[in-house]
Amino acid sequence: MSQAPPSTAGHGLAGLSLVELLEHAQRADVELWAEGERLRFSAPKGGLPPELRDELVRRKADLLTFLQRATGGADGAAIEPRAEGGDPPLSYAQERLWFFDQVEPGSAAYNLFQAVRLGGPLVVAALARCLDLIRRRHEVLRTVFPPGAAGRPVQRIEPPLPRPLPVADL
Repeated sequence: MSQAPPSTAGHGLAGLSLVELLEHAQRADVELWAEGERLRFSAPKGGLPPELRDELVRRKADLLTFLQRATGGADGAAIEPRAEGGDPPLSYAQERLWFFDQVEPGSAAYNLFQAVRLGGPLVVAALARCLDLIRRRHEVLRTVFPPGAAGRPVQRIEPPLPRPLPVADL
């Protein structure tokens, strides 16, 4: 169950910044997004609260500009994939990870762990297939940092081949 938006009695929504207005909409379970030059929304069954609707209409142009900038631009241009071939250099963040791995090889200091409880029987083949599909979709999970021509590490994306899933029955 969602929390009711705070009362705006006495001052209305007109004094809110765009971010505060978007936060107010979010608390009312109203999702807003830009679709080209149109401001779109999704609201609960009762619809938009009248005061919120009026403020969104009044500030539509500003909201569109804000949402378009926040999502990568008004033209909706897709992010171009990297060119195939060649090994790109490491980003600064990747260089840091590589450096720390050189200092303490195999350290798990920058790994995130999460335990998940699954109910019912585990279909190992289905789980392995899901993990393979995730690796296929996300190059970052297949990126390694081998030494390049000048001895400096480079990024190399391994092919999305199926990997064995070790299973320990506890």
